[in-house]
Amino acid sequence: LPAGTDPDTLCALLGAMEEAALVGDVAPIVEEAARLTAAPHLAGLFAPGALAEAALTAEVEGLGRLRGQVDRLIVTPQAVTVVDFKTNRIVPARPEEVPEGILRQMAAYRAMLQRIWPDREARAAILWTREARLMELPAPLLGTMLARMTAMQETERSEAGATLDALPGGP
Repeated sequence: LPAGTDPDTLCALLGAMEEAALVGDVAPIVEEAARLTAAPHLAGLFAPGALAEAALTAEVEGLGRLRGQVDRLIVTPQAVTVVDFKTNRIVPARPEEVPEGILRQMAAYRAMLQRIWPDREARAAILWTREARLMELPAPLLGTMLARMTAMQETERSEAGATLDALPGGP
């Protein structure tokens, strides 16, 4: 949100945008954004050094070239943290309860960070916007998910090769 802009002005500006027709009433979105940016425990996500909508691209072993755009990227000399904002109605209580699709996404982001910044600790977290709760995802959980993703990719490659072998004139 632009500094010093009151919520009514933001609602008017957002409501005038073409995309507003897809959302409908923008007031709840503005209220939620204002609540998140005002939360002291989330201040680091909205500090000047935090990168918003940062693009990542990296070659990840077993998965190939991955690309993504992350909601927040925080880079320090010791660590790099990716934070994705999620608006889910049902918010998991623990990282192990996070839906698998989200865990796959976060594991891929963390793997990219490890390739781009190999000398720093790579961290991943989810900001559950409904509760203004930041949930750090444990490295072992994401490591397990990355291993599953790599195994699935290997299986798909093997099956594709077997299909080609079965074709007349195949390899």
